[in-house]
Amino acid sequence: MIDKVLLLKTKNYDLSETNVKNWVTKGKNMPDPLDYKTDGIVDGMRDSDDDGFYDGEETSVYSSNIIIKNDRWAVLVAGTIGLGAERFSNTIDYWNHLLIDHYSFDGVKTLHPGFTDENEATVDNIRSAIKNWLPSKSDENDIILIVFSSHGAGMYSDGENYNLEGGGGRPRFTWDGDNGHEQNEYRETDINYDFNGINGLESDVWGGVDEGIQIGESKLWDDYLYEDLNDIPKYSKLILIISSCFSGGFIDDCGGENRIIITTSQEQDLSIGDYNDDGFSDTIEKIMDAFHGEDTYWDTLASHFHMQHTWIPVDADADQDGRVSVGEAITYCDPNLWIDTNGNCLPTFVDLEYKYDSTDILIANKISLGKFHP
Repeated sequence: MIDKVLLLKTKNYDLSETNVKNWVTKGKNMPDPLDYKTDGIVDGMRDSDDDGFYDGEETSVYSSNIIIKNDRWAVLVAGTIGLGAERFSNTIDYWNHLLIDHYSFDGVKTLHPGFTDENEATVDNIRSAIKNWLPSKSDENDIILIVFSSHGAGMYSDGENYNLEGGGGRPRFTWDGDNGHEQNEYRETDINYDFNGINGLESDVWGGVDEGIQIGESKLWDDYLYEDLNDIPKYSKLILIISSCFSGGFIDDCGGENRIIITTSQEQDLSIGDYNDDGFSDTIEKIMDAFHGEDTYWDTLASHFHMQHTWIPVDADADQDGRVSVGEAITYCDPNLWIDTNGNCLPTFVDLEYKYDSTDILIANKISLGKFHP
């Protein structure tokens, strides 16, 4: 007889007898109860039941015969293929290996420009995976991970008319009409990059009202990703990782309650490419190596299993509790990476200056992908 039911503590949990009975009929698998327990220490920083959440974030409810399991689901997107873009698909293959082979995720949907049908990386398929596939899998106990690896697209949407204004050494774009976007457009216009490095804004000026992710010949804009995330009704934590140039601009659009948004560049900056020529984008590779516990490289000449282990250990487990938290992976990679964990949409760039929140990393330190299986 199982007398302890572990439920993730969420803000609006109904722990009434009626609701518990409803959970009995949901048809979830019943795992070994000995593997699903809590030590009861709120700040013990342990995850006794291997669900990706430390014991202090869970609570116990007494019943007769059920256990609620925290499942983990992922959508992985390689946005671009072709010369110079191999690192994007390699990165997604690495994530796929991590989540399936080492973290035992319950379901992983991978979208790639070279795939066919519903698994081809198109804007429509990506939006469907987020709006339809994830909601069909996830409930209020679960962890969702969404990873994009592609070029950043910091240009304006088709059909919008802009005028370039000078002043203050930084150009701004203004626009005709609202064009269906949310009311933070003006904040998003304060961005530019001088690609030719001459410190002159006459040429090679990058400016954009909307941040985007390159998906083949199309773009997935921040407004649409924001809408799609809001269409996922149930999850406990949603982790969104965007590896692309200018990806920091997604934080002020996509941040929200119970969401962790991680970007490999600030709102105005380029993301680092594959400078060490090992097949992966350098910044996101360090995050993956942190979760993997080992350095890797991509062998294009291998007939199978292109991702190669170097057997060089990577120890990002700073508190030595036996698992690498999201915060520890970020700190190992670059403590200055942009991350929002509390829904206040910071950091961001607004009114010509950066706004930060130093508490974000503290929340990320309490969340992991689960237990690593060698």
